[in-house]
Amino acid sequence: MKNEKLMELNRENAMSLWTKQFGNCQKAFDFSGREMAKAAYGDRGSKFGWNLDHIYPQSLGGKNTESNLICCHILTNDEKADKFPCFTANEKRFEIRKVQNHYEIFEIYDEIHFSDANQGISFFKRCLEMKPENKYLAYAKIFVDFTKDDYYSKGNADNAYAIYRFISELFQTNAIIVDKDEHYNSVRYCYTIINYDIETKDDTQEFLNNCVILNTYGQNYFMRKRICDKMLIACGMDCHNTPLDVDSREINRILQTDADSSCYLIISELIRYNTDAAEEVRREQYKNWYRYNYTYTKLKEILAKK
Repeated sequence: MKNEKLMELNRENAMSLWTKQFGNCQKAFDFSGREMAKAAYGDRGSKFGWNLDHIYPQSLGGKNTESNLICCHILTNDEKADKFPCFTANEKRFEIRKVQNHYEIFEIYDEIHFSDANQGISFFKRCLEMKPENKYLAYAKIFVDFTKDDYYSKGNADNAYAIYRFISELFQTNAIIVDKDEHYNSVRYCYTIINYDIETKDDTQEFLNNCVILNTYGQNYFMRKRICDKMLIACGMDCHNTPLDVDSREINRILQTDADSSCYLIISELIRYNTDAAEEVRREQYKNWYRYNYTYTKLKEILAKK
């Protein structure tokens, strides 16, 4: 790629790349299976509209070189955007991989036959190429307190499992770490969820949205029905290769001293920065956390009618 010349993204160069990729065909399918028409270049009003996309995203340093540009449908380009290395387009999953000195797009198939050594080793080599140092994960630690007497006499142990199943379905994962700790007059559960597939700000926003949904249910159903006595949702984000930045002493202090609400949501600086919370939360209220006690109004109103 060092020897390739940069090119302008204009109609003339787009037509030249079309010819190199599809020959004299006036219609062709892009890598996701969407049909394009050569004459519909840049036409968003056409169902065959297409344009040029950077295989390795321009936002990450991808250049306007022939090997890094591909003709693809406008909808495919919109769905791919600057996602890297994995993305979904036309309901199919793809991965961008480095091949020698350039990048290519490969479709990801759901099943890898690990009994086939070639497939297993090939997949592991791709894993080695995905360096973790610049990758992020999002996590939620959900602290739920039950009064000890109620826990052992009123079936709150069943409530703890019900909350676990609710969280599992909300975040679409069974990979939940559950810790249980008994204090003088309470039983505390800590449910930890980690999402390693945080590639864009949209992914971070979706994760925070799920925490807001849980906070809405916590305030307007779990607390009102006395399913548990207190709930604190700590939503954070960290580099892949660093330990989760959750100070248990700070969490205990918040749970013990912040008595104005029995269920609330706090977020870390990286979550605040990478979501719309940056416009809504401006003052740090705790040592390492921001109070983000938001709920969804319509959901709250519906829960109030239940």
